[in-house]
Amino acid sequence: MGTRWEIIPYERFGPVAFDMSREEVTKALGQPEHADNGFFRYGALATVGFDPEGKCNWIATSPGRPVVASVAGIELAGEYDGVVARLAGHGHQARQGLDEEADSGATYVEDLGVYLWREDSDEQSLDTVAAYRRGVWDE
Repeated sequence: MGTRWEIIPYERFGPVAFDMSREEVTKALGQPEHADNGFFRYGALATVGFDPEGKCNWIATSPGRPVVASVAGIELAGEYDGVVARLAGHGHQARQGLDEEADSGATYVEDLGVYLWREDSDEQSLDTVAAYRRGVWDE
């Protein structure tokens, strides 16, 4: 079982709050394995994205490796369709992709500020769970 990180919609994902500076994220997660202008990468743990002002605006992880993500008491792990069904069963509507990527493996649950990704839309594995600050992927 991995480390459990709760998503608080549009506020935080686990120990990282949106609008944290690069320095604050480093205090929360340690030194990144790779850093560039827009991202900190922490290997299998997480990738943290920053806006042009250097404030955290999204966090992504691969479910169960080593993070187990949840939102509103719903675990975001297991088969992709199962995760989408659990969210729908709690009244959360998932939207497939943005206009230009409608056939992709991207799914947005806007009321929760959650993005789900599967590498191959024909596969059932859930590859990435991300949470984002309002205005990033919900416009």
